Amino acid sequence: EIVQHLVRMAFRFLAFVVCFASFVLIFEVLGDPLRLHGVHITTGMGQIDYFTVAYWIIETISLVGYGDFAPKTVMSRFVTILTMISGFAVFTFELGKILSIIDKGKRGAGSYSATSREHVVLVGGGVQNLDETFMTAFLDELYHISYRNAWPDLVLMTTGHESLTKARDLFGHNLGREAR
Repeated sequence: EIVQHLVRMAFRFLAFVVCFASFVLIFEVLGDPLRLHGVHITTGMGQIDYFTVAYWIIETISLVGYGDFAPKTVMSRFVTILTMISGFAVFTFELGKILSIIDKGKRGAGSYSATSREHVVLVGGGVQNLDETFMTAFLDELYHISYRNAWPDLVLMTTGHESLTKARDLFGHNLGREAR
């Protein structure tokens, strides 16, 4: 789950950079509209290209702000303000999601994404107290070699970290390599 989230986050970040860099480049090249100042203002940002603006947007999103480039037009300054606010908001949101996923994993409260196979949900006292004899018999039957083509996913729901650790150890010892 965390890998999927990090990949989605990387794509969102890339889209974020491309969009804001495009706007700033356009506004720096075009200058201010005549309606804002009445005169056309040539940008003072210097010799820029798309890569330079993309670099500057990343610098701005991360709130580093080296000061090596600065927009001069009103519109590109407005986009810069939005970039700073958006960068901070997105960073805060993404960090919160990552920390939430890590916390869920530590508490054993992850999520299950359905696959093409059937699944069995194991809940209750058998999980919380984890009777080893019962669980071994259950796993032997569920993952018997004669049912190999129809082995289900096993979803284990427990609130205790100790029972989760004990279950992982038990599954590792009692399940064949193919069933893991």
